[in-house]
Amino acid sequence: MDTHTVTETGTDARNAPAGTGTEDRLRRVWARLLRHEKLGPDAEFFESGGSSLLASRLLLRVRREFGVQLTLEEVYTHRTLRQMAALVDARVPGEDVAA
Repeated sequence: MDTHTVTETGTDARNAPAGTGTEDRLRRVWARLLRHEKLGPDAEFFESGGSSLLASRLLLRVRREFGVQLTLEEVYTHRTLRQMAALVDARVPGEDVAA
């Protein structure tokens, strides 16, 4: 039986295009928190096993990993890995964000 992960949007994590460096780093943070290795760019934090408690831990780890302070509200509004990575990119101090 094939047990690969398909996100709600139908993105197969195995065939997902390579993400940005931020997305890849954030994927590792999510994977440690969620104990879920196969996360595609359209994976949603809460649908992948996240909870409000894990979201609070996520905020601490994002701050430690990227030096970026996110709010709990932003975790709820930027639910996918891709959306959250873009938000982190927009907040990373001293780095230009490509359009």
